[in-house]
Amino acid sequence: MGFVDVMSMIGAVVIIALALAATYFASRWYAKRAGVSGAGRYVKVIDKAGLSQGSAVYIVKVDGGYHMLGVSDKAVSYLHELPGFIEDDSPPPGNALSFSQILKGVMGQGKRGGGG
Repeated sequence: MGFVDVMSMIGAVVIIALALAATYFASRWYAKRAGVSGAGRYVKVIDKAGLSQGSAVYIVKVDGGYHMLGVSDKAVSYLHELPGFIEDDSPPPGNALSFSQILKGVMGQGKRGGGG
């Protein structure tokens, strides 16, 4: 193997590495630009809270209404509608409820309804 052969192999490896890096960064840029963030035309994911590995609670906005979904590796369950939910972090005005208040209410309803 001569010097020219070694240099051409090193050049090929460098070109492949640059192509892989360019593909990686281009895909990240495209994902940001395309808005791959859980939002669609009619459905928007507002928040997600992981409960365990493979399960989470989502708040989604559909047609102006907010809903809570339970999502696991094997199923998606509709948990509750969130009337009066406010999307931003500012304090709730008037009779609007915060997420923590709504979650406490939902959890309380589940405990009362399952006693027998």
